[in-house]
Amino acid sequence: MDFNTLWIGDLVFVKSLSRNGKWEGFASNKNAFINIDHTKLEIPLSDLAEAKEEEKTKDWNFDEPEKEKKISSEKEIDLHIDVLNPSLQNQAPEMILNHQLKRCEEFITNSIERRLHRILIIHGKGTGALKTEVYNLIASFENIRFSIPQNNGGAVELWFQY
Repeated sequence: MDFNTLWIGDLVFVKSLSRNGKWEGFASNKNAFINIDHTKLEIPLSDLAEAKEEEKTKDWNFDEPEKEKKISSEKEIDLHIDVLNPSLQNQAPEMILNHQLKRCEEFITNSIERRLHRILIIHGKGTGALKTEVYNLIASFENIRFSIPQNNGGAVELWFQY
């Protein structure tokens, strides 16, 4: 295999791991940097071969009900991804956040359609990214009269007016 013809991002096969990885360049004249699952590893060139064709993975369909756990009750939703959709736990943070926000918006919309008076959205504390986006989403709904932080800032209770 001629390593000098590889471009960054080209797939190579790491024999010792029996996995494909992405070429990141030479580490030295005997080693290369290979990215596997967003981790940069230094691998001996002798352990590399041409990439093996990977099995086609199933496209993600976020609307598959069997992948979704039920929300805690009809009046609350837990947006923690391990509760909401455990199959997404190892996905990119942007993908997880988009899914959480989509489900949150659906939950608020359904609550308004059912004319509920109060609901609880559990967003967690974490880095605050989800919390910020949930509050931005809440601001887009006219039917929300009050938003009251709960659980030391890890959730928000919404009160509706009709």
